[in-house]
Amino acid sequence: ISLRADTGWIRDANENGVNLIASAARIETAGGVGEKANAIETTLATIAIAAGGDVFLAESDGITIGTVGPVAANRVQSNASTIILTDAGDLVGANAAASAVALSASGAINVAVPVAVTDLSLQTTSGDVTLQGLVTAGGSVAIDTAGAVLDGNGDAVNVIADGLTVTSVSGIGSGNALETKIKNFHAANSTSGNIELINEGG
Repeated sequence: ISLRADTGWIRDANENGVNLIASAARIETAGGVGEKANAIETTLATIAIAAGGDVFLAESDGITIGTVGPVAANRVQSNASTIILTDAGDLVGANAAASAVALSASGAINVAVPVAVTDLSLQTTSGDVTLQGLVTAGGSVAIDTAGAVLDGNGDAVNVIADGLTVTSVSGIGSGNALETKIKNFHAANSTSGNIELINEGG
């Protein structure tokens, strides 16, 4: 799926019904996506976003913030002929440098590629959050997971932000510390695993 809005906002018009079902979706908009009280509901494996406003997404399963290639579609002209429209190129990660992105999921969340936002909120009700791509936030990053927060990129930095708040059940960087460049850190881990973090300063 490819959604593009050169002006305006992409909003949810069906309340709690699922809006997008596909293996992958790319969303490009000059405005935002969804609203805090009415997120866009998805059933996707992979998503990529570029937005000028805040983004609110609710995934029914697990999801990867990744790369989505161009999508080709037939457009019917006024004379009944068709032309093929294709996206310019790959869309990578979540890019909302002047805005916030909030993603909740009923399964695991994998940040596979870079994310650049003002504020980022990741929440899972089942499964882990894996930080593989670099997360850069001008403000804060908040992660609330029913599983663990995992380092998916070895010794590379996971998060650059002013503040990082993490709530987990089974560890934060346990056995493979998260690498960060942050000024403030708040963490709570309730059941098992360790809290391990190497901070290079914000």
